[in-house]
Amino acid sequence: MVYEFLRFQNEHRHVQFIPPDKFNAYICQFLVSVTKKNDEEYEPTSLRSFISSIDRQLRSSGSEISVIADVEFAKCREVLKSKQKSLKKQGLGNKPNAAGVLSDEHLQKMYDARTFGDKLGTSSRPFDVADPFHVFRNAD
Repeated sequence: MVYEFLRFQNEHRHVQFIPPDKFNAYICQFLVSVTKKNDEEYEPTSLRSFISSIDRQLRSSGSEISVIADVEFAKCREVLKSKQKSLKKQGLGNKPNAAGVLSDEHLQKMYDARTFGDKLGTSSRPFDVADPFHVFRNAD
C-alpha cells in the first residue's frame, strides 16, 4: 500500500534511495490519508503494521535506515500515535469481540435454563452445558 501511495505521489525510487526527510513526509501523508478500499479506516494496529513492514523491507534490502528507530522519522511516529489515538476514540482497535464478564443475572439465567451449573450432564442437550469450573477458572 505504501508503494502504491508513493507511485501516486510520482515517487518511483525505491524507499532506501529516497532522502529520509522526504520519505518521512511521504509516510506522514500516507498515515493521515490511508483508508480501506471501502473508505473505512484501518484499525490502529494495522497502521503500525504498515510502518513495521516498511522497516522490514528497508532492513532486507541492506539499508541502515529505520523508520521505527531513527530520529529523522520522529515526525511520522508522532503522526502514527496521533492517528491511532484518534481511531481509538472512534471505537476502532478496542477489541469489540473480546470476551466480557458475565453478570450475575446472566449466570442465573444460564443456571435456570440448565445450560450451566451443577446439572452438568443432565441436560437434554449435553453439548450446550458449560463447565462452571472452566468459566470461573478463565474469568481473569
